[in-house]
Amino acid sequence: MNRVPWTCGGAALALALSMLGASSLSAAPPTGLGPIAQDLDRSTRFDGNSLDMFVTNHGSFAYNIPDGVSGLVYPKGTDNGMIFAAGMWMGAKVNGETRVIVNEYSWETVPGNITGGGDYDADYANNPHWRTYKVNRGDGAENPDYAEWPVEDGAPVNADNTPRVLGDQTLWCVYHDLDTEAHNNDAGQTAPLGVEVQQTTFGFNLSGPLENVAFLKFLIVNKGGNTLEDTYVSIWSDPDLGGASDDLVACDTLLSVGYCYNATNSDNVYGSAPP
Repeated sequence: MNRVPWTCGGAALALALSMLGASSLSAAPPTGLGPIAQDLDRSTRFDGNSLDMFVTNHGSFAYNIPDGVSGLVYPKGTDNGMIFAAGMWMGAKVNGETRVIVNEYSWETVPGNITGGGDYDADYANNPHWRTYKVNRGDGAENPDYAEWPVEDGAPVNADNTPRVLGDQTLWCVYHDLDTEAHNNDAGQTAPLGVEVQQTTFGFNLSGPLENVAFLKFLIVNKGGNTLEDTYVSIWSDPDLGGASDDLVACDTLLSVGYCYNATNSDNVYGSAPP
C-alpha cells in the first residue's frame, strides 16, 4: 500500500505572505545565478490579487528564471521579493530502489502529459500546447488560453466544458518526469518515477487575508506502471523575505505549515514593517 505523507497540508499548498514549503529551506539564493535561456514557458505569472508569482510548466514556481531573481513579489507592482525559488519534490521506492523528483534551481520534470502507452512528447520545449494556461473570471473566447483550454489533458472544467475558474484567476499546466535526461539535479539523478503532475494555481481578489494568498493544487497520477511505495511529496522553497540576511524559518508539525519571518523589524527591502 502506498503511504503519502504531505508536509504542506495535502495536495493543496497555500502560499501566504509568511508561508513556504517545509521540506528544505535556504536563507539566500546561491551565488552566480543570472538570466537563464528561456526555452520553455517561464514567464507566465499568477497576478490575480496582491501577489505577483511566476508559474512555469515544468514544476518550478516563484522563480523568475529568465532574469535569475526572486519569483514571488509582494505587493504586486513593486520589486519587493519574498521567495527566490520554489518547486515540487517527490520521492518513492520502486522495487526497493529510491527514486526522486527534485525541482529547485534546476528541475527534473518537463512539460506535457504521459500517454496511455507510457510515451510523451519529446519536442515539448517547442510545443505551445504544453504552455501554462491562464484564465480570469469573466474571460471568454477572446482569451486564447480560454478558447484552447486543454480539457482533454485534465484541465478543470464546468459542466458545460468551459474552463473552471477557481477564485478570480486560475492557471493550469501538466508536466511529468519520464525524460531521463532531465534527471540531472545534483540532489536527484535517479531513474524516473513515471508520474504525471497536473498543477492548478489559483487565488481570490478579495479584501482581507485571501488577497495575499496563492493556492497550488497538485494532482499526481502514477502512469509509469511502477508500484510506488513509501511515497513522499513536499514543496521545496528558498525564501528571501525582502533582504535575505535577516530571515528565520520555522515549522509547525501539527499543522504541516512552514513559515519564514524577519529576525528584526528592520529589513533592507521592506523597511521597518516587513510582512
